[in-house]
Amino acid sequence: MTYVENILSVFDRATPNDITEGSFWYNAANALAWELDPFKPWQGAAVIASLSPRLRWDKNAMYARMAYNLKGYDIAEVANYIPTLNNSRVKALRMVNGEHWTNVLGNGLKTNAFMDNILNPYTSERVTVDKHAFNIACGERTGYNVVIKDKDYREVEAAYRTVGNIVNLPAHTVQAITWVAWRNLSGEVS
Repeated sequence: MTYVENILSVFDRATPNDITEGSFWYNAANALAWELDPFKPWQGAAVIASLSPRLRWDKNAMYARMAYNLKGYDIAEVANYIPTLNNSRVKALRMVNGEHWTNVLGNGLKTNAFMDNILNPYTSERVTVDKHAFNIACGERTGYNVVIKDKDYREVEAAYRTVGNIVNLPAHTVQAITWVAWRNLSGEVS
């Protein structure tokens, strides 16, 4: 099956609850970004995105709040309090302590798409192709040792856009709905 067929297969198995949860997933993440930094929600979204690699959503949200609670402390002294990838936590703490996200976040496709989806839940045209979105497109679990190359990322992103056009929804909303459905179909923890 193609990426589009695999994504459609999961989308078609989404329950009404999956569709509702997925449709509002980025809105909830946007609310967290505003909660974290009401004067600079883009910075809150960047902190969330920077911490996201290899984290379940509940941990991602908890560690983003933790990063904001550590604002003002010496990064070298408190970075280990956030139990995630070192590069991720240092970036988050740098942003919390005032560095602008454009100087810190980097140019990773997934991280920047995730930030954009969080910041712009109604207008984003990007797709967050994380391991879950990639597995859905592949129609199988690929394991955490598989690295998503830029070429593969862009092909999967294009497939989500195609499905979005078919079902008349933004591509990032299709990604969120299929992730919720995939999680519930497999019993996976988010």
